[in-house]
Amino acid sequence: TGLLTLTGSDTLANYEAALRSVTYQNTSNTPTTTNRTVTWVGNDGTTSSTGVTSTITVAAANDPPVLTAGATLAYTEGTAATALDTTITVVDADDVNLESATVQITANYQNGADVLAFANTATITGTFVVATGTLTLTGTDTLANYQAALRSVTYQNTSANPSIAARTVTWLGNDGTDASAPVTSTITVTAVNSAPVLTAGATLAYTENQVAQAIDTTLTVTDV
Repeated sequence: TGLLTLTGSDTLANYEAALRSVTYQNTSNTPTTTNRTVTWVGNDGTTSSTGVTSTITVAAANDPPVLTAGATLAYTEGTAATALDTTITVVDADDVNLESATVQITANYQNGADVLAFANTATITGTFVVATGTLTLTGTDTLANYQAALRSVTYQNTSANPSIAARTVTWLGNDGTDASAPVTSTITVTAVNSAPVLTAGATLAYTENQVAQAIDTTLTVTDV
């Protein structure tokens, strides 16, 4: 009934103080903003007072989305693009959609070697900025579809001599009003030895009784 009853004999001053201390709270994440009318009635043991009223106005506040992550991708040099974190979850207490999200390598990013990628959907488009190691997803879509999109983001290192420092990847979602708190995943990188490469192919024209001749002066030796 939404009714609070105070009982027990006490002075008018103490009842006045008691009534002034009555509190209101709304526990919903999506409260109705219709004004509430509060009616007060006192009783002296014989007769009730005439009801008097107060008003409560309620302003709704946006709840930002909440992302969870935390997986570690063990990446080996030369491996194809691999899903970065398939454990990500996306929820929002008062919205059914996200408007955008960002995925950024925020620690030990190797510019020109580390690559984040996303296969565009009908509603979500990904753009990777090499200078900052940031992949931005844009387009309004459901929380479930954004969750699937973020889980599909891939990592690849294109270097033949990659840094093995662990990368930290930071994820953010935005509902169009507020961004989520950042959450992180980790990438460990294992380097693989690359064999040296030799090139040759010259022909030595040697004539009987000549002194020793260099066989191939075009030969090259490299090792990445």
